[in-house]
Amino acid sequence: MQLACEIYNYYADVDEVWFVPCGDGRGDKSLRTAAIHRLNMMELILKDIIDVSVPIKVKLKIYFVLYQISDIEIKNNKYLPTWNLLQLLHEQYPNYKFLFCLGTDLIDSLDEWDNSEQLKNEVNFLILQRPEYNPDSSNFPKNYRVLKTHTDGSSTKIRNRIQQQIETQNKINLGISGLTTISVINYIMQNHLYHRD
Repeated sequence: MQLACEIYNYYADVDEVWFVPCGDGRGDKSLRTAAIHRLNMMELILKDIIDVSVPIKVKLKIYFVLYQISDIEIKNNKYLPTWNLLQLLHEQYPNYKFLFCLGTDLIDSLDEWDNSEQLKNEVNFLILQRPEYNPDSSNFPKNYRVLKTHTDGSSTKIRNRIQQQIETQNKINLGISGLTTISVINYIMQNHLYHRD
């Protein structure tokens, strides 16, 4: 959410920031939690930390203007590679110009993605400069902007903290208090998410 606010506030031509939780079926072992849980946690975090005076757009139920959580992958019941996802969004929203946001921690692996050449040559990227990552500039896509961020948030770090707390039997706030909202922490605990088993 902090990154979304930075993007929205920094770029005058950005009208909305969309969140698209990954659908099920991606080969990433860190995403073993079902897609519906990721979607539910996104909705909880929006309700918890966005001031009621800020216009919000949640695609599932409530329609406002600034942030949108899209269930496009989840309702199709499958993970869509980035290229396919962007093509589908362009078809459904032909009058929108999309920027794909990507952290600098993923730049060096971009060549390994499905349709990587098309992505690198045809997609407009917004690259979020994470403090600890300095990728090889030759790996950057053709069309991009860079936003130096002021956050070091990492979902991997959060998942690792949860697992460490569970392993040491210290389940109070799962060691992530302050990194996400209490509603999300409660949701993780109630649904037993991010356990190694």
